[in-house]
Amino acid sequence: MLYAVSYLEESTEHRALKAGFARGTVKAVRDQADAGTREAAAARYAERYRGGESPTRRNSE
Repeated sequence: MLYAVSYLEESTEHRALKAGFARGTVKAVRDQADAGTREAAAARYAERYRGGESPTRRNSE
């Protein structure tokens, strides 16, 4: 079970390649689906540990 879970992303990418999709399509779809959750988590992190400072604003300085 540990082996199957540890290589889950690579195996799904390989299956997508076999189905005719371009390399990186599965990761792009996964990232797009999780974008809202990641942004909310980054906002909560910034609020708690950075005093409300946005991570994108901090990188632009």
